[in-house]
Amino acid sequence: MPLSPLSGGGNQGKQHAMRKAMLVPRTAVVWCPIPLITWVFPFVGHVGLAYANGATSEFAGDFTVLDNAVGTLMFGRQARYCAVARPNDVPAASWDELVTAWDQQIGKTAVVFSQENYSFITNNCHAMVCHALNAFQRQTGVGLERTAVRDWNVVRLAAHVFFYGRHISVYHAARTWLPWSAFVVACTLWLGPSRFFTGYAAASAFAIAGFVLVDMRRTREPQ
Repeated sequence: MPLSPLSGGGNQGKQHAMRKAMLVPRTAVVWCPIPLITWVFPFVGHVGLAYANGATSEFAGDFTVLDNAVGTLMFGRQARYCAVARPNDVPAASWDELVTAWDQQIGKTAVVFSQENYSFITNNCHAMVCHALNAFQRQTGVGLERTAVRDWNVVRLAAHVFFYGRHISVYHAARTWLPWSAFVVACTLWLGPSRFFTGYAAASAFAIAGFVLVDMRRTREPQ
């Protein structure tokens, strides 16, 4: 579903609110950078689920699922999103039913993960999103835009957001990539291109391999 506006109120205030609202993903998976971590490894970030009204839900810690204000996640404003695909032949009434099913599934998933321990490696924000996606797709047959994946796990989700996630705006693209670019330039000048890129490639491969090995067990089935 594309970015869409909220209703606002009053002249300049209304126009400002509308401009901000235009940058709010709805019925989507949403992503934001994690300070320091994403600046070094841009494929690592924090994800949540956006309701049809733009509010978000995210797995934030042990027995903690946060319901946030429109457009925000635990680490700040959303920067990228992957929308739920709207089939071309779906009439408005049927799409409304799908959106309702999406919102309901977010609520069900929030209940499940509010009873679970959090682990950055094995049971994290991506795991909650995968759980919701798998359950929603089994119920409706509808998935995310720009992919045919029907069995989500942490690695597949992270890769999809990294390669296919849409930046909400030029500002949010800069917010995602400028810190990493500055890190790369600084380390290259300090260590030299060969030493830096060899070490960086090894560290990235190690991090990715760790997540892949942990995620070889299938994402939990919807209850």
